[in-house]
Amino acid sequence: MNRAHILLLDPDPVEAEQAQRAFREAGWEQRLHVVSDGEEAFAYLLGRGVYHDRFTYPQPRVILLGATKPDPAAIQVVQAVKQSQDLRRIPVVVLTRACDKTDLQHWYEVGVNSCLVKPSDFDDFLQLVRMCGAYWLSVNIIPPIPPYPQP
Repeated sequence: MNRAHILLLDPDPVEAEQAQRAFREAGWEQRLHVVSDGEEAFAYLLGRGVYHDRFTYPQPRVILLGATKPDPAAIQVVQAVKQSQDLRRIPVVVLTRACDKTDLQHWYEVGVNSCLVKPSDFDDFLQLVRMCGAYWLSVNIIPPIPPYPQP
């Protein structure tokens, strides 16, 4: 059985809860771990502190970044992941409510692998989660990531 995981970084608790609900309804709740800021995301990715147990907190197959705009904190997370020799292999996918041409260009310039516009209708969002999960968890493959990578 494929036990690939997703790390969702979303500073908005309402958006994070909606994502958790969608993953739960899609049957992938056990594969989603949610953090609310970049510091916690890096603790998870590097296996530090409470995230040291890699059986409980495995390396993700993909990082979902909930963001409204390419703000400095979100950009810092993407750049740090992409600059790490070990972590840069993990795809970073932006999940946003809106993405104009300028934002889209900026996201790709800082290193994201995909940008998804989150539908306002929950059923449509659930469909997006199902498609995203099927692709990133089952179809796409990435090289192994060390359990305790270097930043």
